Amino acid sequence: MFRLLLTFCVIITSHTVTFAQPEVEWMRLYGGERIDHFHSHIRTGDGGWAFAGRTHRDLNWFVKTTDDGEMQLMEAYNIDDGRGAAWDLCQTEDGGYLLAGSINVNGHYDASAIRIDQFGDEIWGRLYGDRRHDYFRAVEHVSGDRYILAGNSYSFVDSLDNGMIIVNGGAGYLCFINGNNEVIWQGVYGGLETDALEDVIVVEGGFVAAGRSRSFNGENNDLWLLRVDEEGEEVWSFGYGDEASELGFSVIRTDEDNGFAIGGYEMVEDPDNEDEYLFHPIILKLDENGDEVWFNRYLVNDLSKIIYDLARTPDNGYILVGYSFENPRDWQEDFAYIMCADVDGNFMWERSDALENVQAPNYNSVVLAEDNGITSAGRAYFENVNGHLQGLFSKYSPANLPPVIFDYNPEDSVLFLLQNDDQAFSVDARDPEGADLIYQWTLNEQIVGDEEVIILEFPELGDFRLTVEVSDGVHSRFVSWQIHIFRLISGYSPLDSALTVVQDTTVQFFVQPGIEDDTIAFLFTLDEDSIGNSPFASLQFDELGEFIVQANVMTRGCCDSVVWHLTVVEPNSVQNFSEQFQPTYPVLYPPSPNPFNSTIRFSMYLPREDNVSLSIYDINGREVSKLINGETRSGNHSVVWNANNNSTGVFVVVMKFNHGVTKRKKIVLVK
Repeated sequence: MFRLLLTFCVIITSHTVTFAQPEVEWMRLYGGERIDHFHSHIRTGDGGWAFAGRTHRDLNWFVKTTDDGEMQLMEAYNIDDGRGAAWDLCQTEDGGYLLAGSINVNGHYDASAIRIDQFGDEIWGRLYGDRRHDYFRAVEHVSGDRYILAGNSYSFVDSLDNGMIIVNGGAGYLCFINGNNEVIWQGVYGGLETDALEDVIVVEGGFVAAGRSRSFNGENNDLWLLRVDEEGEEVWSFGYGDEASELGFSVIRTDEDNGFAIGGYEMVEDPDNEDEYLFHPIILKLDENGDEVWFNRYLVNDLSKIIYDLARTPDNGYILVGYSFENPRDWQEDFAYIMCADVDGNFMWERSDALENVQAPNYNSVVLAEDNGITSAGRAYFENVNGHLQGLFSKYSPANLPPVIFDYNPEDSVLFLLQNDDQAFSVDARDPEGADLIYQWTLNEQIVGDEEVIILEFPELGDFRLTVEVSDGVHSRFVSWQIHIFRLISGYSPLDSALTVVQDTTVQFFVQPGIEDDTIAFLFTLDEDSIGNSPFASLQFDELGEFIVQANVMTRGCCDSVVWHLTVVEPNSVQNFSEQFQPTYPVLYPPSPNPFNSTIRFSMYLPREDNVSLSIYDINGREVSKLINGETRSGNHSVVWNANNNSTGVFVVVMKFNHGVTKRKKIVLVK
């Protein structure tokens, strides 16, 4: 007769905390008065939890609970009166479950799969393998009521596709089945030494499995990652490690880069105790091709740690679970262990916990709850039940994690905006613990908003820095934009927008950009037909009528325009219009050609006689040539600079006037 035991915890922490860590909400024990043990647990479609493990008499054990751990189902299963355990489970498309493990029948273990419905009733059970030992350690649901199972096999090691024969070892074992327990394909993988797979995930085009292998190092285990296609054909297989012995027990996908991470532990010789070993948590980060990104080993304190499972945190960090101990010969001093690392694998926090009246708790499985709290399943010895093992299920409150920013707009961090333009800014953020977030927008250190979205107008020219701080009251995240506000057209000619022009008169049109930028483009149109791509246009109006001339200046997604409305009349209809077509301020026209390889022409216009200086400077500010220096009459002027004696590079032409106006243009000499 099974019964549910609930025990609330007294926390034992065996280290000094560096970062904020979650607190225990509850720890609960399940089972009867014999031996019960959880190996794995999953989140169910109805928001509850399902567990796979071993119960008394070595039966496959299944438990189903509500979200807060209240038991709904507890069942045990067997095949052919064998003895074994369920090591993993997944939910089926019809709401039931598939248990994967191994069962000892007739003196050797066979890999096993048992399918049950949502009420815990068995639909079928099947053994897989051959004449020697075979085991399943993991199962994943694949689309279309199909399932991939992973483990290790001693039965098929003499039939590897590569022709190698393993005499005294095992190989990695994958079995692809449908919902009616029929084998679609199965295969063994590895090398000349003993290899085993502990976990498997579904990826595009096939499967990735992880475990441990001696085939790469010979004497010691290495982490092993295997990728196969949908037909079970090996795509690649890599081992990772050094002179230590590394064992992998969990593999996950890192969605942000399509890579992978393997969690487990390493075993190294204890330098202070002969024939003793130390155990350290490890995380191996890989890219999508199986190439190592980083490999971290965590030697945080004097305790050894055995790691069995790995999961991601909401901010793309990592959670490892297992158990910790000081003396490997005294299992009664084991502690349930959790460790957290950030997205780059840097250690964040750890905790080793025990229960009142409970000995040697440990964790085999970790899954995040809906509120992003940590749930772990495993086993513990309960003193009030004659010292027998019980299934252990723990719930930790969400760690105090910083907000996560998923998106922000504009995406460019450097913006160029026209004066008086409106621009919307937004940030999409969530708190992993579901807390309300606080938004504070500052423009050049002045607070301008407290919502997720703000709209700003920029009436002043200049450079601005906009920053939004997203905070949960403890942690903050920031997004910033550098904003350049400019006037794209600083001057133009003619100044009048409505002009009366005598037939056969030529009019000079010109626009002066407000900034120096290599991305600036020009477009002149006459009645919407393009007539040029320079900052000036010379038009002769031969026909009578109404015309529209428009000058467009464009850069970095911005556009500014000037429009002239012209009426062309017959001669002698009006007196004199020549003065209204000339600029009222000095103009330095764009040098031509630019870039240039020997000579370049500079053109300018003076509305009146002035003291003018026209000089060329190199990029270091040294004057290399003076082309004009003195009183210059009004009107149009041009001068040519011969740069044959100068080296390739960037120069600046500077035109200064007696009344304080300065004009600059950048030129590029290419030889």
